[in-house]
Amino acid sequence: VIAVLTIDRNDTVWVFNPGYLYKVTSNAVATYAISNSITGAGVCADSVGNIYYSLGNKIYRYATNGVSSVFVGSGNTGNADGNGIFTSFNQPTYLAADAADNIYVWDSGNRLIRKIDQSQNVTTIAGKNSSNVDGVGANASFSSISQMCFDNYGNLYLACGSCIRRMDAATNVVTMAGSFTQTGYTNGAGNLARFNSASGVCLSQGS
Repeated sequence: VIAVLTIDRNDTVWVFNPGYLYKVTSNAVATYAISNSITGAGVCADSVGNIYYSLGNKIYRYATNGVSSVFVGSGNTGNADGNGIFTSFNQPTYLAADAADNIYVWDSGNRLIRKIDQSQNVTTIAGKNSSNVDGVGANASFSSISQMCFDNYGNLYLACGSCIRRMDAATNVVTMAGSFTQTGYTNGAGNLARFNSASGVCLSQGS
């Protein structure tokens, strides 16, 4: 079992250990927030401190008032775009929030990247099958994503096992480093670098 973490604007660490959400304040006080027997894998925080997490085929919001509710997803398996509970996912996992508080979801069973705005509208913005192809929007595809994060310019960075990829605000997906077909441990520029099961990514001072 692998726990995933996110940090909100108040430097509170939220630990999502599939089915359980814990809150750890900056003075190291840990409290138990919620539990659910359904497994999940994603958690992120928006700019005002709401926490979003994936469980089953739904995305939940744990609001700043301590109330947890379904944000989007009917719970049925599918890939239907739409609004709120009138949408469907297939094993949604990793989440990331951009500067406008849009929530991005790696919908792993569908191999799609989905976008949720604050009006709870779900839109598929990239992906189409299980291969790895760079391109724009639906012309790009992903075999796997293990973690995602945003920079301050609207670029979404993706840890994809053997490579690191980036999707800009116009949904143009490029491979920054690594290879789709070769794994290993090699430092170097761009496609000369090699990774083996790269599973996390974060931004620090622009890097």
